[in-house]
Amino acid sequence: MNLPHNTLSRSNYHEICCCGRAFLQQSAYTNHKRTCQRSRKRLTGALEKAKHIWAEKKRQRLASPSTPSSSLDAGALRSEPNENGPVIPRGVRALDPDV
Repeated sequence: MNLPHNTLSRSNYHEICCCGRAFLQQSAYTNHKRTCQRSRKRLTGALEKAKHIWAEKKRQRLASPSTPSSSLDAGALRSEPNENGPVIPRGVRALDPDV
């Protein structure tokens, strides 16, 4: 059986770039990826699309009215000293009606 020298089936490693070139060595593929214009354009397009989607979701999140369950009043979490001694968080009622 006479196989061509550049057959991919003879090697355990093979990688095919999005531009169509096939590589038998990982180092050759790694070097090619750095300069391949087609893969760079593909990556740039994917990053721009992700950036656009992220900005759109952020815009929707900022434009939508906040729901009481999802956003807490920052003042409700602060604590103030009580004249009677214990510190009671603002917005929380004391169990004793005299406090």
